[in-house]
Amino acid sequence: MLLSATEGDDKPGKYPVMFRAADLLALTKTDLLAAVGDFDPARATRHLRTLASAAPVLELSTRSGAGMAQWIDWLVNQRAGMAYG
Repeated sequence: MLLSATEGDDKPGKYPVMFRAADLLALTKTDLLAAVGDFDPARATRHLRTLASAAPVLELSTRSGAGMAQWIDWLVNQRAGMAYG
């Protein structure tokens, strides 16, 4: 599941079914946190945990590259675990 810093950290609470089913929560556009002002990654994570989701949470920024290596590693590991018919 992708959650942009520009959308608001309350989205997991507003859309619980989608976020509860997520295998990973990627907080995107984190380079804009200072400009957005009211998005708190920790609060978004708390909302997710309230839904009893243990999905990993990654903070990503394509501008700085923060979190991108971890996300790519996660994707590669997920693909490696898939069974192909």
